[in-house]
Amino acid sequence: MNVNPVAPAGGQAFHPDAVYRVNVDTDGDHRADVAFGFVLSPPEDGRRTVTVHRAEGDQAREHEAAGRTLFTDAPVSLGTEARVAESGPYTFFAGLRG
Repeated sequence: MNVNPVAPAGGQAFHPDAVYRVNVDTDGDHRADVAFGFVLSPPEDGRRTVTVHRAEGDQAREHEAAGRTLFTDAPVSLGTEARVAESGPYTFFAGLRG
């Protein structure tokens, strides 16, 4: 997922009250079968975190963050250092890249 690279600095492009999603249709019926939901914290002291959820089936079609929480308060990289989080089989990165 990507946003406008010239959006305001400090990761302001993502609103903390929104749920950002990546929907995956595994059977061609044009409905999400798996969904990854991302909820970002408000910017605080130049830092942000993100909580990541993985939903399946009916939960994958909900508008709210649903399903199993994969990452809680994972760091968002807002500088030159990539801050990568790992949880079980999942590796996650969120942030600015050059």
